[in-house]
Amino acid sequence: MSTTKIFLEEVKAKLETFKADVERLQTNAKQINATDMGAYTATIKDILAKIQQIEKQFTRGKQLQPDTWQELMRGAEVSFADLEPLVNDAKSKYLS
Repeated sequence: MSTTKIFLEEVKAKLETFKADVERLQTNAKQINATDMGAYTATIKDILAKIQQIEKQFTRGKQLQPDTWQELMRGAEVSFADLEPLVNDAKSKYLS
């Protein structure tokens, strides 16, 4: 398997993990009190937007030339570095 395909599979796996975390957070929404609901909703929207942005990059990325993959890989690292703490923070705040 090529390095590119391996990388795409790793990205796909990470995204699936984050999506599963969002599903768990959304399932738990009934337990969020009214005071925290606004922040909770904004956090979920932010997480979903970041996931969608990464998916968009990689849908487009499948059509890129081999010499642009390094840039795409760096972009993915930055995107995941932004997304991971956001998801972890949401899980620590909103999952019991």
